[in-house]
Amino acid sequence: MRIVISIFVIVFTALVMVAAVVFLVMEATDKLESLRKKAPWFVILIEKRESLNVLFVVCAFLLLGNGYELVVKEIPEVPAPPVVKIMPPVPPQIVNPPASLTRPQSKPPERSPSSQTASQPTAPPPILVGIRIASQKRIPSDDTKFPYGLEVVIQTDTDIEPVALAVICDGPIGKGDGGFANGGAYTMTKQGLAKDHENVFIAEWKSPAWTAQAPIVMHLFSEHPIKATSAARINYIWP
Repeated sequence: MRIVISIFVIVFTALVMVAAVVFLVMEATDKLESLRKKAPWFVILIEKRESLNVLFVVCAFLLLGNGYELVVKEIPEVPAPPVVKIMPPVPPQIVNPPASLTRPQSKPPERSPSSQTASQPTAPPPILVGIRIASQKRIPSDDTKFPYGLEVVIQTDTDIEPVALAVICDGPIGKGDGGFANGGAYTMTKQGLAKDHENVFIAEWKSPAWTAQAPIVMHLFSEHPIKATSAARINYIWP
């Protein structure tokens, strides 16, 4: 590629030089014809061999004159570049603040604790997680041996399956039963008092699952008044 470009540049330079020579010859011929018309005596004079040198000198001066005219008259003058003045930025003005803003402001009056308590809204009750006793209340009993009845509602926030739940009370339990508040069909179920623990009642089944939307209700009956203290999940064992 470089060789092709070099050959192209050489050929182009040669053509320019040939064109310049042709232009000089044509310009000299044109000047000679003009001299024959306007000054025939000068042409007769330079036709002599001795005058060839003079003719070349005259042609050189004429070509120099043409070049001077091209440079001076045909090429326009380049205007001077514009002068750009950069003005420095105006310094900021510092204005002193009014005296009223610099004075220390008085503290707002403090509110009494009673007014703060009255203005604050009552906090909502906390949301508990895990297995918990939602409520318990006394219920009637039709068994004269265990005249005291207690209904315990237990909730969970996660799905549990199989279900194995123990309710612990503060006194001995005579008998009981447990299941979902809305009832249902249970598989592989058993319930009763824990072995060697008369104050713990257990209810178990394999399905259905225990969900947050279906609380479990325990009905416990005893000889004396009792109260449920806690509820916990245990391992499901069958049978």
